[in-house]
Amino acid sequence: MIQRHRVLALYKRVLKCNAMLVPDMRQLGDVYTKVEFRQHKDAKPQFVEEFIIQWNMYCDDIEKGQIGKGITEDQLDNDLSAEQQMQLYELMKETTKPAPQFAMQDPFGQKKS
Repeated sequence: MIQRHRVLALYKRVLKCNAMLVPDMRQLGDVYTKVEFRQHKDAKPQFVEEFIIQWNMYCDDIEKGQIGKGITEDQLDNDLSAEQQMQLYELMKETTKPAPQFAMQDPFGQKKS
């Protein structure tokens, strides 16, 4: 029960931190947060502690204004599982999509690049 309370408090903290981001990143952060917390809802206790640590580090970085960190190829190959590498790749694809609200339109409704 204590663990559940810790995770719910952390979820609330993460959403508050996401609110500090620009709107597009906030939306992406909120969706990603929701998915991650749901996927780990029934995680084994040995994984929950690391999950909490990592999300607290994320919040600490956001609160300090440190948004984004580089990752070396060595870290990518040696520190991340194949599943984590795929998640990171999908996140990269999502964050590099053009933002539709910035697409310009001419008076006739045609999009300009």
